[in-house]
Amino acid sequence: MENPLAVYLHDHMAGSKFAVELLAALRESNRGDSVGEAAQQLLTGIEADRVVLERIIHRVGKSSPDVKTGLAWLSEKFARIKLSSGAEWNLATLEVLETVALGVRGKIALWTVLAAVEPSDERLSGEDYQTLIAEAREQFRLADDTRIEVARALFTGRVRAKE
Repeated sequence: MENPLAVYLHDHMAGSKFAVELLAALRESNRGDSVGEAAQQLLTGIEADRVVLERIIHRVGKSSPDVKTGLAWLSEKFARIKLSSGAEWNLATLEVLETVALGVRGKIALWTVLAAVEPSDERLSGEDYQTLIAEAREQFRLADDTRIEVARALFTGRVRAKE
């Protein structure tokens, strides 16, 4: 029988891979503006969290590969196509930021669950879950603030065409 904790951790790792690829595409398509800067900052934080998650996975154990990782990769490729279209900030930009914000909410849930289970499972010890939760909340704030900035520009017609 598959270890449910290992599956749970690998599901979050697949989600973080999806976020990393989305943010890299967002950064590339928005170099030099506030969205590109936010994407880079979020990307740095999520990559650091992936290192922590990999460390925990190493202690907990591997999970069988599944279709989720492939689906995350494929979804990112479709998002990249949408991001490369005409306007500086388009609906895809907003949707990517919403997806990342939701993913960061999931990461807050992950760290909260691991903090709750840690006293009963020594494989989870050694991580500062409260700091990870606080950092994830800051990441959510950045993703959400940027999302609102894009929505205001997009829905009020203040979006410039790419040069």
